[in-house]
Amino acid sequence: MASSFDLHHERLATTNASGGRIKLYPADVKGPYRTGRTLVSYGLIVFFLALPWLKVNGAPLLLLDIVHRHFSILGLQFRGDDAPILFFVLGLFILTIALTTSRWGRIWCGWACPQTVFIDGFYRRIDRWIEGSAHSQKLLDQSPWTAKKWVKKGLKTVLYCIASMVITHSFLAVLVGGPQLWQMMQISPFHNPGPALLMLGSTAFILVEFGIFREQFCIIACPYGRLQSVLQDDHSTVVLYDEKRGESRKKDRNDTTHSGDCINCYRCVQVCPTGVDIRRGLQMECIQCTACIDACDTVMTKIGKRKGLIRYDSMSGMSGKKGVRHIRSILYTVVLLLFAAGLTLTLRYRQPLRVEVLRGTTPFQIGNDHIVTNHFRIHVYNRTGQNVPVTVKLLPHVDHLTWVIPNLPTVLSGEQAIVDIFVRFPQKPMPKIVAEVSAQSDGTLIRSKSDPFELVAPDTDSGHPRGDNSTSHD
Repeated sequence: MASSFDLHHERLATTNASGGRIKLYPADVKGPYRTGRTLVSYGLIVFFLALPWLKVNGAPLLLLDIVHRHFSILGLQFRGDDAPILFFVLGLFILTIALTTSRWGRIWCGWACPQTVFIDGFYRRIDRWIEGSAHSQKLLDQSPWTAKKWVKKGLKTVLYCIASMVITHSFLAVLVGGPQLWQMMQISPFHNPGPALLMLGSTAFILVEFGIFREQFCIIACPYGRLQSVLQDDHSTVVLYDEKRGESRKKDRNDTTHSGDCINCYRCVQVCPTGVDIRRGLQMECIQCTACIDACDTVMTKIGKRKGLIRYDSMSGMSGKKGVRHIRSILYTVVLLLFAAGLTLTLRYRQPLRVEVLRGTTPFQIGNDHIVTNHFRIHVYNRTGQNVPVTVKLLPHVDHLTWVIPNLPTVLSGEQAIVDIFVRFPQKPMPKIVAEVSAQSDGTLIRSKSDPFELVAPDTDSGHPRGDNSTSHD
């Protein structure tokens, strides 16, 4: 006798014969893995929401200001021209995901993915609070529209919108910065139309994605799920069903001939958020959330059987192979360490102040007193986590050479400032000059010197400028 939970072998559990969607109603489950995931999800929710407001050494823990090309990752400040550092950071992230997947499969999806965390932590809790258990939710959806149903659906939608706006503002704070977002929230959105439109669009996307689309993203759209078969091998530890122990399974209530431990209760299917029947083997749709492990262990305990019919294991482990070698994981680890070494060396020799000396648009000017004036603009990039005051000195000291600096700004953390310098000298050959830029951060002297540059003056014989017109930078 076939059960209503039997899944078709040639199509997804979330699609019917005509290709339409079958809405899932995952049942509640209790167990040690569910408890662990709940604690992890609470911690991650607090972390995700607080991420834009956390600081390390005065710099945001994470800031991705694409518009101004200003990035802060783990307190390290980057700008758009820090391509080597960003290359190492991105490489470390990708390799960490690859190494994790190689060893533990799609564990990121089931335990730490923001979609899984927020759906479990917010949206499914709203469903249960307003509509009751999974069975009650299904009955409500199948019932005709009454006043009670309208009230429940309306209240749920309002709470969905509030949750989506909270998540969206946290996401927007990563792009513009926490303090900047707080200032935007206190004024009319018409003063910041770009961020306001981004917020509305992101809220609508998250509302549809987390509230309606849900498991369809994991199954259909998530690129990481497609990489699972590439990154895993037979030695990866994943959630598996022990077929040797479970088969042959019980066919119906009156079947007494089965020899396996699986009693065909379909509890593992009922609790799966993506509708997977884990007994069919490793599947791309499985997000390794361990709900089926807790469900099966509970059933095994009730019928007096040993736990672990569904458990964390590898394909080679299930087949009884010993002494397996994780060659792929070793290679990922070696490359990961190389990227970490490259990032460490790059940061080790990175200047806290980056200085560029650029010549003004007019190479030189000559006054009535035959004094030549050169205009230079010194761009100072502050890569520290502190606001630093800047001082500029021209070396070496030369007689009859003077300079005027109209402004000496304080460079904000992660920002840049421009210092204008007007150098005045007689119309005669001058040595190369070095602009020495100094700053103090928390009492510690930070110094960065530019490359030497030449002053430009007219050639008295030809009337053309003489000197080096090139710009210099550290």
